[in-house]
Amino acid sequence: MYPNAREGWGQIPTTSQPRELRRSGYGFGPPAPGFGQPEAPTRLAAPVFDIQCPNPPGCPPVAAGQCRAILRQAIIVAIKLANGAAMKIDKATKIEPAKRDAEARETARLFKFFFGHDPSHPVSWAGNEPSGVSVAKRFLAVASELGGGRRIVFRCGCPGAGAEVRARTNQAAEPNVVNLCARFWNPPPGLRGLPAPYFRAGVILHETLHIYFHEFFHHAGHPSGDPERRRDNAHCFEAFAMRVAGFGADPSDVRQCSARLAGNLGGWGRFGEPAPLPPTPPVPPRVFDPFKAAREAAEKIVPIRPETVEERIQRIVKERPPTLPPGRSFKEWFDGKMAERRVPKWLRDSIWKSFFDKNWGLLSNLLSTAGFRGAIKESIIETARVASEVKVR
Repeated sequence: MYPNAREGWGQIPTTSQPRELRRSGYGFGPPAPGFGQPEAPTRLAAPVFDIQCPNPPGCPPVAAGQCRAILRQAIIVAIKLANGAAMKIDKATKIEPAKRDAEARETARLFKFFFGHDPSHPVSWAGNEPSGVSVAKRFLAVASELGGGRRIVFRCGCPGAGAEVRARTNQAAEPNVVNLCARFWNPPPGLRGLPAPYFRAGVILHETLHIYFHEFFHHAGHPSGDPERRRDNAHCFEAFAMRVAGFGADPSDVRQCSARLAGNLGGWGRFGEPAPLPPTPPVPPRVFDPFKAAREAAEKIVPIRPETVEERIQRIVKERPPTLPPGRSFKEWFDGKMAERRVPKWLRDSIWKSFFDKNWGLLSNLLSTAGFRGAIKESIIETARVASEVKVR
């Protein structure tokens, strides 16, 4: 058994020797100043990990031949999420609350919701440095460990675990081992704004916190009796990283974070009241628009003759940009556009996979991540839909 499950608890190890933190090459943007990171390397180092995925049966529903690629993608996205969260916290922490721009204000709002106070608040046990600095350092530690600082062994399956447990780890019993449960490989349905690769990346980030900060990142019910607060709650870190990057958070993480103590603002380590929920914006009054109502009614009318595939293709070519250059296929044109935006290979592969799987919702999210928006994004999705309906001769 590995009692340090995401919905359970673990055991206290005896020592922890943190290393000098270095920012991983994977990130959402340039290195965040203020943490002493070196310049971004010209070549990104691959994550270092092992995976035990038996063949057969693999990690159902994932076949054995796909386990490593899916896990590697999750690790790379986890590094990006951790680096991105650290950079945004750093920006919001350095600016006076009254002078923050919209992005910094949103970062501070999410920080206060998940951790209980503003990121600029001084922490007494850390030499009165801002609490945002402490949280950002922990995110950078996760990125550093996953980016080559530590070789982690991932195992398929969690014998005896509940159906909703994502993963388990016990650093005291089995150092640097993470057991990935069935729910990791088969994400729960209905996760709004949270594609499967990002759901899995959140689980990896969560478990890495338990490995690196194993002396105090415990869940409720730990035999030490140490109360779980938000500052050492992996659920809070995981949910914050998702929301600050613009994705939805796993409802299980939000629930298990908001139920924990926020910590007293005087020391951020003593008992305090749970942080209040952010105010719900008022619902704007609904104004009747006769033109909109007529338009919606017209859209519900079934046409006498359905549009043919050929007519649909002609309509797209005439009405929706872009027009393909002469002599180039859609794939060649689209690969060129992704190259112009420097879309990483793992994201290009995910886009093409969602294209061939006809997963239009995931394709839309991935295109937004790659920087495609507006008419060009709609045109790509529409062309993909048409191409999927044309029979290959």
